[in-house]
Amino acid sequence: MRTTRLFLPVIFALFLASCSSLSTIDYAERYDQIEPLDAVLELRDEVKASPGDVSLKSLLVQYEANAAEFYYQQGAEQLDRGQYALAIEEFNRGLTAAPDHDKLLQSISSALLKQHEHQQIREAQSQYRVGNLQEAKAILLRLMQATDLGAQDQTSAFLAKVNNELDSQYNELDVFSDPQKITLNFQNTQIKAAFGFLSKAFDINIVFDESVKDQVITLHAKNVSFKQALSLLLTSSKMFHQKVGNKTILIAADTTAKRNQYEELLIRTFQLRTMPAKEMADIVKGVLQVNKMVVNEQLNTLIVRDSQQLIDLVDKMIEVNDRRPAELLLEVEILEVNRNKAEQLGIDYGSVITSVAEDSPLNLTKILGALEAGTVTLPNVTFRYFKQDVDAETLANPKIRVINQKQANIHIGDRVPLRASTIQNANGQTQTSYEYSDIGIRLDVTPTIHFDDTISVQLTLEVSSLGQNLGSPEEPTYSIGTRNTSTFMLLKDGETAMIGGLIREEERSNTVKLPGLGSIPVIGRLFQTRDDSIGRTDVLLTITPKIVRRWDAAPKQLQTIYSGTADHYSTTPAFPEDSMDAVSELELPLVDSSKRIAQSSIAGNAKLPGEAVNKYVSKMPVFSFSKSVYSQQADSPFEVVTQLNGASAVRKLQLPVVFNNTIIKLVDVRALHPSILDFSFERTDRGAEVLVQLSEDVSLELQNLFLMDFDAISRGISYLNVEKPTALDSNDQKLALEVSASRVVIQ
Repeated sequence: MRTTRLFLPVIFALFLASCSSLSTIDYAERYDQIEPLDAVLELRDEVKASPGDVSLKSLLVQYEANAAEFYYQQGAEQLDRGQYALAIEEFNRGLTAAPDHDKLLQSISSALLKQHEHQQIREAQSQYRVGNLQEAKAILLRLMQATDLGAQDQTSAFLAKVNNELDSQYNELDVFSDPQKITLNFQNTQIKAAFGFLSKAFDINIVFDESVKDQVITLHAKNVSFKQALSLLLTSSKMFHQKVGNKTILIAADTTAKRNQYEELLIRTFQLRTMPAKEMADIVKGVLQVNKMVVNEQLNTLIVRDSQQLIDLVDKMIEVNDRRPAELLLEVEILEVNRNKAEQLGIDYGSVITSVAEDSPLNLTKILGALEAGTVTLPNVTFRYFKQDVDAETLANPKIRVINQKQANIHIGDRVPLRASTIQNANGQTQTSYEYSDIGIRLDVTPTIHFDDTISVQLTLEVSSLGQNLGSPEEPTYSIGTRNTSTFMLLKDGETAMIGGLIREEERSNTVKLPGLGSIPVIGRLFQTRDDSIGRTDVLLTITPKIVRRWDAAPKQLQTIYSGTADHYSTTPAFPEDSMDAVSELELPLVDSSKRIAQSSIAGNAKLPGEAVNKYVSKMPVFSFSKSVYSQQADSPFEVVTQLNGASAVRKLQLPVVFNNTIIKLVDVRALHPSILDFSFERTDRGAEVLVQLSEDVSLELQNLFLMDFDAISRGISYLNVEKPTALDSNDQKLALEVSASRVVIQ
């Protein structure tokens, strides 16, 4: 008996296990017929309901692995077809089934990166098709900087194509890019002889128009390029040049007739992105005197026919002004509180009494006045006792997205048809026309987004309700009660403003009584009916603007552009300052027929080779990380290399690098480049503060600024970014610094 008692629990456990095994087989047969993710989700519910079922948990692990592999294969097929959105959707379904699946995590990161590259290339192609080559080039440069080298083949080939077309747009001589320098020393030299020296020094052909007259020039310039020397000679002799071939130029007098004769006119069609072409035409006409300009409103294009220099200026003006507008999201909360109290008390005797003497309705006054014999029938008597107290709230929370300086309209309520007019035609038929009116809450908002992320909001709020009928039951005419307010306010991004106090109170008291009897003190209340009501309505509104897209501001180097002189448009200065050391003397010739022209002397005609050094760097410094995506296993160290491009003017850098301390841990930061004079870093709650001081001989294309050693702590995604960096020049003046972020994926 004792042995039997010991075996009973064991037998019972084996019985439960056999029952569980049978149920697991039933689950498997059922889940094999449905979608893998649905099977995983249902199995999770079953495991949650039966947490002690080991075989059910094992089945769940098996189904999670199978679902992850299934969606991985589905996503890989979509990725091979170039369907990035569908691939990401499949990978996300797989991660729902198995959140820690390594292949899915790597694949979705790759798919997101490829989708971003594809979108950027499509945007660049769109800009290229409409002729915005500079915009296409900027997109491709950002894409090449943000992606790995293996993904840049298509991008770099497209960028080379864009650069070739940009180069072909500028009708300049090949010798303009020649770095060699010469010294000019002309003393009472004939102008054609001076141009002849320039021709021999740089091996080009010069053709003179018949308008070029003999005159003398005195000019001394040291260490100048061909472009500078040509500009000096042309300006001092009041002439201009026109390219004839890669090695040939024509010189003519700078007059309107000669420019019209030799300057070639081009036709350029500008495809605008956001600004209406008509508004852009007004801007261009207000600044430049364009020869011919036509607006195509249907295609939103601007067609210009003029010289290459003026078309280049129009192109830069369009690039500065045709920017994407800012956009914000308006979050509105409207609360309407209604409080109604109504009370009815008393005996209602009705309004009509009939008598036998006269078969017609009579009122009580006439009956009491006629005391002759007859029968009076009173109507049914009704005792009214009613009391009502209602509190009602109407809450609305609309959200609407709106572009800068465009009006957003919100209406919460009803559109009620109201009789506008009644017309009777010749046949005697009556026709009634109706107009629909908005009854309820109507909000009109016009925001203006400023560059400092503040928003000016022009707001109009109207609350209306349908009033009493002022007409007849057959032809009703309703009054409309309104409350409205209008204001103009300045808000910060995310700041909430409140408008309240639109209160409406209405109190009514109505007493109906029998004439005579109802006026008797105390007893008269038996012959009265009172109907009292009190209504109160309050409206409270809050509005919160949140900037979704900030202003696409033009680059600083485009905000000031060279436009030539008052007599002639040009995109380049007449006297370039790229490497000219000094112009010792510039003397304009004096026409004097009695003066004997001295023998021309040309001194210092030896070529002085050298490289041009640009004193004014237009390229904005860019701080970035060497990779856009770092992929690393958990519990392992890795390195991040930082880079700085276009840094010839930068002397000091303060870089607050931020990242997720719970995913990656900073071990050390080390300087890499020899131009760094002083270097330090300090750990912060959000990352590290890095201070860098650079020497005077820093390169324009500085690479590999410093290195950051990290340890991967836990799985997840951390972004590497720099918040509010500071770049200073040698005079401690702030410089604009562009920053590119990176992403770290710990698996």
